[in-house]
Amino acid sequence: MQERKRLLAIIVTTTLFLSLFGMLHPVQAGGTASGAISTNTEWSGEVLLIDDVYIEHGITLTLKSGASINADIYSIIVNGTLEGTNAALLSTSTSDAGNHTSNIGQWKGIEVNLGGDIILTNVDISNAKSGLMIHGSATLDSVSITDSFIGIDVDGTASMGDITCQNLYFECLRVSGVVDVDGL
Repeated sequence: MQERKRLLAIIVTTTLFLSLFGMLHPVQAGGTASGAISTNTEWSGEVLLIDDVYIEHGITLTLKSGASINADIYSIIVNGTLEGTNAALLSTSTSDAGNHTSNIGQWKGIEVNLGGDIILTNVDISNAKSGLMIHGSATLDSVSITDSFIGIDVDGTASMGDITCQNLYFECLRVSGVVDVDGL
């Protein structure tokens, strides 16, 4: 009887361990991503979007340090949580803009929907139509947006520190919501 209890405890512990670590799905360097993210996920290295990405409610997508996300022409829609530190989001797609080639505004950007949350630290965003569209909430620290049409468009709530905007066609920050800014 004692041996049976011990065996059951080992099985339960192993099952819990595997289920907890199985809930975090990494996308390794050189990987591709698209569609709904329905389990907590980590991206590291270079990741290429091959379609729009949707982070579902209650789910967290974590951009690991050094991650470089090539959005191509797609966007990231946040209904859950997007966290990133020391990462880059960009598009390497180009278009023929008359007599020169341009990659400004090639991807829609990151859209944080109502109920969604984004937490970015030391993140570079480039070549977007709107780098960040925040309808939900955002905490941004040392975020740089370059070579885009609009930097950050907030109609939700955001707390920002050390935001840098360079080579934007229109505005760095457009606010119709609530924003606390410390360093722009």
